[in-house]
Amino acid sequence: DEPVPVEELLKAGDPVVLDFLHEIGVQIGEAALGMMEEVEYSHSVYRDIRLQVGIHIGPAVGGLVGIERPLYHLFGDTVNMASRMESTCIPGRVQCSPQMAEILKPNFELKTRGTVFVKGKGDTTTYFLTGRKRVHALHSRRKSTVDLRSSAADPFQAGTPSRMNRVVPLPSPFPEGGGGEEEGEGEGSVISEEE
Repeated sequence: DEPVPVEELLKAGDPVVLDFLHEIGVQIGEAALGMMEEVEYSHSVYRDIRLQVGIHIGPAVGGLVGIERPLYHLFGDTVNMASRMESTCIPGRVQCSPQMAEILKPNFELKTRGTVFVKGKGDTTTYFLTGRKRVHALHSRRKSTVDLRSSAADPFQAGTPSRMNRVVPLPSPFPEGGGGEEEGEGEGSVISEEE
């Protein structure tokens, strides 16, 4: 049996909410940890599932491409960097860029991986997302998460059975009709430099 690689590309936010990168970053961190926890839980049944996640944050351009079978695609440096974070990651880990680490550090535990060669960027210090900080963990229970198993979370599917690429929009980090929340936003602590 040969492994079947599957790639997921999650996108969050739009031009209207780019002022709320912290909240969007927290949702992305939650989604990444949630996927890792689900795989860990499922490992007892599906022993051969290996997951590695790469996350980056920044602007991207997206739109439908194609005439006969139009598919939604994202383009730009942000997409490339997120892909590099995934491709250079170690299975069983969530690797994030320095920009993403800066956004995540107030609410999540991060561990410096060290310098990784990133195609198109050169040597880059990357970080592993290792868990939630205690205060944030209390607030994260009420946040919505993405269920990647549901068909509703898979609106854009492309590729062959051996390689699929999907764009899954994350739910809005804000209550209906409201702006960002102040809750859980405290001073960040220093990223751990331990190996």
